[in-house]
Amino acid sequence: MLVKQIFYSLIPIVTVYWTVLTLRKMLNGWWRRYVLLTILLVLNLLITVPSIAWTLGSSWTPIGENAYWALAGISQATIFLFVLQMTDRVGREAKPGNRVSIIRVLTAAALGIAILSVLIHSNAKSVNWMLTRISRDLTFLAAALNMVLWTFLLRIKKRDTLLMTVCAGLGIQCAGDAIGQSMRLLRLGYLQEIGNALMSITSLLTMYIWYRAFTRAQFQPEGPKPGKILNAAEAEAR
Repeated sequence: MLVKQIFYSLIPIVTVYWTVLTLRKMLNGWWRRYVLLTILLVLNLLITVPSIAWTLGSSWTPIGENAYWALAGISQATIFLFVLQMTDRVGREAKPGNRVSIIRVLTAAALGIAILSVLIHSNAKSVNWMLTRISRDLTFLAAALNMVLWTFLLRIKKRDTLLMTVCAGLGIQCAGDAIGQSMRLLRLGYLQEIGNALMSITSLLTMYIWYRAFTRAQFQPEGPKPGKILNAAEAEAR
């Protein structure tokens, strides 16, 4: 029990630390190009801080629990929209013209499936149960779209290192959430714990990847293509 408490206290604290550092980097100008990512980082802070307090022994009221799940649902929807945005952005750059219609069809289909999931699970026995099922559906959909995103990324001739790193973190987050949410819905004690731990670890890893990516990146209002990572020598030369 002590190990579990330490794990669920330490992981969120480190996640919050890297999230705050990443947000500081985003405020240098990156937030204008990654608006949804900035919103997602803020939502992660709002979700993680109360969960740390609950783990350390603070009371968890029904209002607080519902607020937590509402924020978690909004966060998952933001991840889903972020994947769609990145797919559209990368797809247009990878193959302009004939790829645009494919991206539009993918976007419309994904949004349609998301709306259908909300309608199907709207009559669930509780808000938490409904949001968990919707989150599971959105995470699987986001993970599938992330595979499409990477097929477009690999078609780009001039590689954008920052963009690829952001998408790599996004893929880890989507895969971890999809597997973790599925395990939680099985209602088996040990599988629920594994699912919760997996989601915590992938969230931590994602935050670290994004933190390292934006730490190494130098924001350029004009000039080099947004997202290009400059090494120390190039940065000094500029």
